[in-house]
This record gives sequence, structure tokens and C-alpha cells, in this order.
Amino acid sequence: MRTFTRRALTFAASTLLFFSSFVINNDASAGEVSDIGKSGFTELSRCLNSNDILDVYYMIDESSSLSSGKNPGDPGSDPNDDRAKILAASVESLQTLRPGLKVNVGVATFAEAATERKTWVELDQKSTPDLADWMRSEIPNLDQGNATNWEDALSFSQKQLKNSKSDPSNRCQALVWFTDGIINVPGTSIQADQDAMGRLCSRDHVERNEYTSPEKALLSQMRAEGITILGIQLQDPKWTTEELDYASLMRSIVEGQG
Repeated sequence: MRTFTRRALTFAASTLLFFSSFVINNDASAGEVSDIGKSGFTELSRCLNSNDILDVYYMIDESSSLSSGKNPGDPGSDPNDDRAKILAASVESLQTLRPGLKVNVGVATFAEAATERKTWVELDQKSTPDLADWMRSEIPNLDQGNATNWEDALSFSQKQLKNSKSDPSNRCQALVWFTDGIINVPGTSIQADQDAMGRLCSRDHVERNEYTSPEKALLSQMRAEGITILGIQLQDPKWTTEELDYASLMRSIVEGQG
């Protein structure tokens, strides 16, 4: 939980715009999206070439570090609530991805645990501005949670995407996972985070102990189900090398390596 720069929010916006551009044109570029990340967009684009439904689930961090810095009086990671504007604009862009594409959107937030905020809604001329307006007005108020429970956020997202009412034979699915912190699940020590990473990735990030077989790990299940994960993380330029290494676990989760 730290104070972050506006540059990270700019990257968040460019990532979501890259998403929109890539699935339309399959030729967009973004300097900070890795080759593995771009391959994920390619797979989603291919899926959309042969399917007519796109389910997009938003999982948005609501931890208190968004509004309050580490020290009393310090600003949080998003003092101007730019995340609300960025996410609202991305919802508006989804409706224009391509003619004939049916887009369904659901929204949840997470801190200690995930909480559903908006059930699945099909985007149209009325629901799109309604949802975008809701994000602009309500997301700024969702910033008082404790902890940053990545495991519950991802597990909840998987269930919501699996339970979508869309036709499994004619759909593509994506998760937009937005967080400003390092994994911090409820617990008394680093062991809680270690256990969570073990369940997410089959092995933990500290001792590399095997918690489950690779194919049974949550992230493997999500990839096998065809879910494209768009991970957007705000990072603090003052983080130490050790903190940056810990934060990089999010990229490992999204890309499935490292």
C-alpha cells in the first residue's frame, strides 16, 4: 500500500485502449505490453473473429490506499479518482468494438474479499451510458477496504464468468483486473500470502512448495476456460527492489510464467 504516480494511471488508460484497438484491428501496439501480453490480445482477437459474444468482467481494487497514503496526510494512489474516469471510458468503448458483437459486462470490487457491484448487463444505447455514469459516480466512493486479496478477487471473477448466461459455444471472455497494491490477503503473516499464491499458481513464491498440480491451480483453470486476463497495476516509483519483485507477482499471474 503506497502512494503512486499519475504515470501508472496513464498506463492503465493506454492498456484499456490497446485492448479496444487490438480486438478491432489486430495491429495495435503499446510499449509496455510484453510479447506474452500481446499474444493474449491476439488470442482474444482470434476468438472474436469466430464468435459473436464478449463477456467482460471488471474486478476493481477498493482498498484504502487509493484514498490515503502510508503516512497521515499523504495522498492515496488515486487522489483525483482517475480510475473511475478511465474505467467508465473503457465501458463506453466496448460497445463500439465491432458491428454485431454482443457485449456483456459485470462489475465487482475487492479488498478483504470480492463484492459484486453490478450483475451482468448487455451493453446497448441505454445500459452503456448508465453503467459508465455509475462508474464515474460510485467507484470514487469505494476506497475504504483493508487488505488486497488477489485470490478471492480472481476466484470470484472465475465463478462470475463461468455463470454468465451467454452461450458458451459462441462467446469470448475477458477479465479486467485493476489493483493498486501488492498481494495482501487477510492473515497474520506472510504465510497467508504464500499460501494464496500456492493455490493460484500451484507453487508458492517463497519456498516453491507445490500446493496443487499445475492444471488444478486457479490460474490454469481460468486459462483453460479461455479467459483473457487484463491485469493493470499501479506501481510506486519509490518501491525498493524487493517490493518491485513482490509486485511483479501480478505479471507472473497474468502471463503464466516467472
